[in-house]
Amino acid sequence: MRPLFRAISLFASLAALVLAQSTYAGSERVITFPGFDADAKQVELFAGMEDGTFATKVIPLGPQGGNLLVSNTTTEPLTVKMPQSFVAVQVLKQLPPGPPGGNNNAQPGGGGGGGQQQAVGGGPQGNNQPNQNQNPFGGPGNGNGPGNGAGNGFFSIPPERTIKVSYVSVCLEHGKADPTPLANYKLVKTEDYTKDRTFQAVIAMVASGRLEQQSAQAAVWHCSDDMSWKQLEQKYSHTVLGKVAYFTAKELLVAQAIVDTATKQVAASDVPVTADRNIAVARTR
Repeated sequence: MRPLFRAISLFASLAALVLAQSTYAGSERVITFPGFDADAKQVELFAGMEDGTFATKVIPLGPQGGNLLVSNTTTEPLTVKMPQSFVAVQVLKQLPPGPPGGNNNAQPGGGGGGGQQQAVGGGPQGNNQPNQNQNPFGGPGNGNGPGNGAGNGFFSIPPERTIKVSYVSVCLEHGKADPTPLANYKLVKTEDYTKDRTFQAVIAMVASGRLEQQSAQAAVWHCSDDMSWKQLEQKYSHTVLGKVAYFTAKELLVAQAIVDTATKQVAASDVPVTADRNIAVARTR
């Protein structure tokens, strides 16, 4: 990204964060390093969103992550239990109807340049719930270690206060515009966004924060847009130095390993609980 565009994006991100904080936190400062209160009632994030216990605001800072504001609307301290992963989708403004008999030339999208921005999938940094979603090669991930928060998927919120939690993500819709902080996004459950369980598992691996970003992106586009490894290999970026491969051979190799690992996880979870017991019974006959 060129320096000018980076500066503009940073300014927009700061402006969106200030606006969101003033909206959700009132005169109180947003808590950027939430702790864990063992005595506070635990409420799952989406359950709390559905019954009005939590109000949320997604601030995407680009395709690779952003911030999530979670407000406790009650008068008692609560601990929010984060899901293993989630998806953030843009909420589009309703377009006014066009003139009778004419064409409505208004551009779709929620403003800020028009056009729909793509959904992102991932999860909160610092979640670190015990699971097998690690770099399949056993090496370092994308450098996003535990973020602000108590970790283990639990973040406590005092009464009528707001916490800020960073999240890591990748884009889920190839070809659409990158998310921007001034766009209006909302959280949805990963299983509501896609019924493809391998795709769900890959998003959960992204949420672990242990995957290299480019490899994770290639793995996701392979699942979300049915892009073949050959198509991903032939994807290029145009820079001042000319046409450059979007993914390296190593990144694509790791991406294939990510998808293979997710596929095996899903297959293993589909094995009936009684399978081993039936085999043991058969051997005794």
